[in-house]
Amino acid sequence: QEIGAGNLDYVVQVETGDEIQDLAESINEMAANLKRSQQELERWGRELESRVEERTHALAEASARMERRAVQLQISAEVAHAIASLRDLDQLLSEVTRLISERFGWYHVGVFLLDERGQYAVLRAANSEGGQRMLQRGHRLRVGQEGIVGTVTGSGEPRIALDVGEDAVYFDNPDLPETRSEMALPLQVGDQIIGALDVQSTEPAAYDKEDVALLSSLADQIAVAIENVRLFERTQRALEEVQKMHRRYVQRQWSETTRRQGEVVYEYNRLGQPLPSDVLLPEVEIAMQEGEIVALPEIAGGNGGGRERQGDARAALAAPIKLRDQVIGVVDLHEITGPRYWTEDDIALVQSVSDQVALALENARLFADTQRRAEQMATLNRIGLALSTGLEMESVLHTLYEQCRQVLITDTFYVALYDEETGLIEFPLLTGRSGAFDIEPMDIQTPSLTSYIIQSGEALYIPDARSVPPDAPYTVKPLNDLPNRAYIGVPLTVRGKVIGVLSIQSYEPNAYTEEDIELLTTIASQASIAIENARAYERLRETAEKLREVDRLKTQFLANMSHELRTPLNSIIGFSRVMLKGIDGPLTELQEMDLNSIYSSGQHLLSLINSILDMSKIEAGKMDLSFEEVDLHTIFQTAISTARGLLKDRPIQLITDIPETLPTVWADSQRIRQVLINLVSNAAKFTEEGHIALRAEAGDEFVTVSVSDTGIGIEPEALNRLFIPFQQVDASTSRRAGGTGLGLAISRSFIEMHGGEIWVESEPGKGSTFFFTLPIYEVVRRQEQEEAELDPDRPAILVVDDDEGVITLLKRYLESEGYQVIGVRQSHTAVETAQRLAPHLSAITLDVVMPNMDGWQVLRALKQTPETKDIPV
Repeated sequence: QEIGAGNLDYVVQVETGDEIQDLAESINEMAANLKRSQQELERWGRELESRVEERTHALAEASARMERRAVQLQISAEVAHAIASLRDLDQLLSEVTRLISERFGWYHVGVFLLDERGQYAVLRAANSEGGQRMLQRGHRLRVGQEGIVGTVTGSGEPRIALDVGEDAVYFDNPDLPETRSEMALPLQVGDQIIGALDVQSTEPAAYDKEDVALLSSLADQIAVAIENVRLFERTQRALEEVQKMHRRYVQRQWSETTRRQGEVVYEYNRLGQPLPSDVLLPEVEIAMQEGEIVALPEIAGGNGGGRERQGDARAALAAPIKLRDQVIGVVDLHEITGPRYWTEDDIALVQSVSDQVALALENARLFADTQRRAEQMATLNRIGLALSTGLEMESVLHTLYEQCRQVLITDTFYVALYDEETGLIEFPLLTGRSGAFDIEPMDIQTPSLTSYIIQSGEALYIPDARSVPPDAPYTVKPLNDLPNRAYIGVPLTVRGKVIGVLSIQSYEPNAYTEEDIELLTTIASQASIAIENARAYERLRETAEKLREVDRLKTQFLANMSHELRTPLNSIIGFSRVMLKGIDGPLTELQEMDLNSIYSSGQHLLSLINSILDMSKIEAGKMDLSFEEVDLHTIFQTAISTARGLLKDRPIQLITDIPETLPTVWADSQRIRQVLINLVSNAAKFTEEGHIALRAEAGDEFVTVSVSDTGIGIEPEALNRLFIPFQQVDASTSRRAGGTGLGLAISRSFIEMHGGEIWVESEPGKGSTFFFTLPIYEVVRRQEQEEAELDPDRPAILVVDDDEGVITLLKRYLESEGYQVIGVRQSHTAVETAQRLAPHLSAITLDVVMPNMDGWQVLRALKQTPETKDIPV
């Protein structure tokens, strides 16, 4: 009886010297073996639970971090893309604060810009109500002194206050009383700080260093966009001024004055260099050299200064064209009818005309410069948009090359990236007229143009590589022996740190202008951000690969452990079952009780192993369900039988309320049986007396099943962790009732994979009721028929989101525009649905954060499936 009751330390004391003593010794030996087996199994179970829990928690934390960073990176790309095309500064800043606030869900977002003197950071845009009040009163902070924004604009370094009320540099602001965390990031273009991005949250520890690293790239993109808009506005103002000046200048008397004069053309070469003096007319030469009007009332003969005069010039009047006291040309008049004594009015008129010509020439130059800048702005905008669409490094670099070759000479083009940790310079892209090349990484200390630019942090222009002075601080070494003559290299800079070099080269000397250097420098600012984003994306992808490897190792570990545990367990269960059936001979009552105890313990441990494996499959997205039309009455009968066995000889009443007309559901019968039995078993564990009730009722689309009890109930603070793996209500209950904390977590996953929901309502001391829903079979079938009957002439959109409200909202928007919308709430069915509807689908919208399979896993599966790989997502 003692051994059968579980006391395996009990020793049978019999000394009769006959078969009874032999049996007693056998029983004692068997009990000792059972105890060792039980201890070993318990140790294995504890170790397995501990290892799985540690691995699961680590994986969950890492996965959550990766998911958060991926979402943030995606949001940053969306914001950068949205603001890239804006041309009004106020609209740009307002859109920045609105988008960041909406996408990240932050309490307050503000953009500060430095004033003209750089003394104050002035708030220019804000999304919150308090921020609007600050804008109305012209809120500003002294640079380097007031608040986090003042500190950041003074130092150029990001700053975080995790608990703003206790931060030493925080400037108390009554307009934002709910702020608990603040992060300020410098807006920087090159080495110049132009302002700060300020974000605030109501959470006390909302930001960390990873947020700083990620959002700094977004701040850099915002800074470049602001600078581009400012440049565009200055260009527009200059263009308007030129047009006003051009309309002022009218030449009224000029045609009358020059009607009888001959024409002399002043020529200059394409570089603007003056012609040799021996081809200049005397009056022109004097006017250019002395900068004064030259009047010749009479010219003897038809030649002058070695140049053939046009016509028969008898008199000449030359007036210098001056711009800011510098002679840039000459207006030369010839009288052909005879000598002419030039009057003061003649001289004043020619002087006035020369002044107007000077202004007209300057306006023409300004207009040409304006056109050039407008073309440059369009180019930069096009390049920015192209770069913002790529996340993979190879795609970003090739896009950069294709955009540069459209506006610059790129006989050779390369991007070099510097790894500060290894001290190596890598060349991920070297291409041009001679094709693409691979170059081995170079040590930063190796003399080269690239290493010089990285170390100096300055752009470098070499008009002709064959004419470099011997005392130059750099070494010219041709890449792959390419015949490059002209060279431009500009540093790629992120937050003041040089990360690489962008270079273009020409086979011809003197191929580039100052404008080319300026354009490439601006392109490099945008390229730096795109490259840094690509690096961040690559780090995220590597992290994801490592997590997948951890998941694979965990799965392999569980498979190995399950095999190692199942082998002895199956032997124990099998042999105990053989003995219980009497195959090895008759058993005494005590022996039978002992063997039943062994058999039950083995089955319990086997159930534990199966639960852990189920949880592992669910987390890995490898749990396959077999859906079919299911009659719940059969499943309820199994659960009722289990409940009766558990409640035998206990003062607990079993109540059932299952309508005969209950419709069939679309489900995996085995998994739903597992869920229902788990809920019934839990109710039996925690109920000492009273009743347990099983009920079901049908709604419009779902059947709702409930299991209620009159047990100990659950404290409100424990409800949130009830469905978390390895979590139990409290230690005392765990010890009293046992269990692994996996049953409810597995049940929730199974129900959600069916498209249903599971929840609990409880009151301490009065009991608990667990509810779950399952889709009605006829409803599912009708929906599939509706999908099959899609109008082939109307575009269809598949919306994958676990939030029904989002699906409804998109339906409302898209159907009014002529689209057909199909909603899928369960991520694991998204690929199958997309395959079935592929011929009709124009696009798929995909939520990122979803249970069981997240959006990235679904996206990967869609792109690996032939029918869906080309559908835009």
